[in-house]
Amino acid sequence: GHSVLPEVVKVMEICAEADIIFATGHSSPEESLILAKKAKEVGVKKFVVTHANSGIWKMTYDQIKQAMDDGAFIEYSYITNLWGKGTGLPDFTRMSDREFTDFAKINPRQSFITTDLGQPGMPHPLDGMRRCILALRQAGMSQADINLLVRENPAKLMNI
Repeated sequence: GHSVLPEVVKVMEICAEADIIFATGHSSPEESLILAKKAKEVGVKKFVVTHANSGIWKMTYDQIKQAMDDGAFIEYSYITNLWGKGTGLPDFTRMSDREFTDFAKINPRQSFITTDLGQPGMPHPLDGMRRCILALRQAGMSQADINLLVRENPAKLMNI
């Protein structure tokens, strides 16, 4: 099996004790699953797998389910639906709102949405979030699930 570096385990222990978030950052899906298992072992209460819908880090349905089974919260970043040709990030392939919604629907109780915006030539983060919420509504997602994804879960994770 793959082992997690002792320095990383130490950070997990600090996060567990302080009741703060341990996030995977730019880890591959495979690495994220190994970290999720270890975080559960260590007793991390708030473990986040970052931008699971994005580019080279895109996770499969089964990988997301597995991470959730180990207690992870999954972050989906709407930037995937705003970048591409004619934007400040032209080299990325744009995701459809249908595909983004399919990710967001997997388990809203254990997920949240960010925009990941703030780059030159890209929409303002607030505009990006408005566009995301509208897209989810148009795709038929309930307001209750949207509230979980953009309000309740982020607030819970941040202890506010």
